This record gives sequence, C-alpha cells and structure tokens, in this order.
Amino acid sequence: LSDGYATCRVEQWDEFLHYNEYRLPDLPSPRAQVLVLEDDSATQVQLVDPFPFYGKAYSTAYVGSNGYITFDGPDTAKAGGLNVHYARPRISGLFTDLVPSMGGAVYYEFIRDGD
Repeated sequence: LSDGYATCRVEQWDEFLHYNEYRLPDLPSPRAQVLVLEDDSATQVQLVDPFPFYGKAYSTAYVGSNGYITFDGPDTAKAGGLNVHYARPRISGLFTDLVPSMGGAVYYEFIRDGD
C-alpha cells in the first residue's frame, strides 16, 4: 500500500483491558536498505543517533545473518540458549542458523520516534 503499511498486524490487550491493534510497516519498507550477508556473518552499521541499551549508548550496531544485532562487535553464533544470548549486548529477533544467501535477505532502516 502507498502508506508503507499492509498485512502485518499486532493485536493485544493492554493492562486496562483495552484492545489495541497496531499496524507494522511492510518488511521491507520502501526505505529499507539491503545488507549483503553470507552464512554466519555480520556487518557493521553506523547508527544515526546513539542507541541507549542497558546503561550504555552505542553509535554502532552489528547486524548478524542469524537473526540478531550486537553492539560490542560482530558475532557469528548460530543459535543458543539464554547463556549465549546474554553473553554480550544483543537484541535477538530470531536467533537461529539462517542463511540469507540461499534465498533470503537482511534489511535495515533507521526510524526515529514520531516517524
């Protein structure tokens, strides 16, 4: 759709039992940039604004091909439990052994509050 939103929806009840529905951006959005990643690789992305995460502000993120972002350097872990996840500053969307070069792609986009 022309407004950048489509079929992906998140539906939930808030703490006051009010029903909320959020439309999430298409993936990828028209503004997203593709990252060329091989199996078990990561690439550095400079952030447009410092990102505060557990008491530290990061200006660089490392996007991994296995479904996560790290902040203190690249990581190539394929999967793991909580001990692997929390071994370094990491945000995991899908922490598993992915191979984008076999028919997938990894995209990123900077979105500021209010965008």
